[in-house]
Amino acid sequence: MKLGGSWLTVNRRCNLRCGWCYSEGSKFVGNDMSLDLAITLTKLLKDLSIKRIIVIGGEPTLWKPLFQYNDFCRKEGMNTVLITNGLRFASDRFFEQYQEHPCESLGLSMKGGTPEEYLAATKLRNFNLIKKSFV
Repeated sequence: MKLGGSWLTVNRRCNLRCGWCYSEGSKFVGNDMSLDLAITLTKLLKDLSIKRIIVIGGEPTLWKPLFQYNDFCRKEGMNTVLITNGLRFASDRFFEQYQEHPCESLGLSMKGGTPEEYLAATKLRNFNLIKKSFV
């Protein structure tokens, strides 16, 4: 059997507070994976002929070694997909840094289709920041 990819859950921290989220049990803090462990796991996945890593969290853009990890994966010929709620991309500084150390692609995890739905799901009024991030 050939595996097409693997998830790598790098943290439980999040900048949202969705009631259904599995990170709620950690109070949305801590539990960051070390860069060393992420690299060790990625090398193992590469040995298994897996070339695509889906980076998830909590919110993986809050994982401090994200850019170093992206650079490592690129050097190793591994493709990374970042699954994000998109909030950090509203920051010009973060976006500029990300462009220097990008993943192969992004997946946006939407929490609501209107400002009201987004507020009900996340308890935050950040819907317009998401629109700013990806428009």
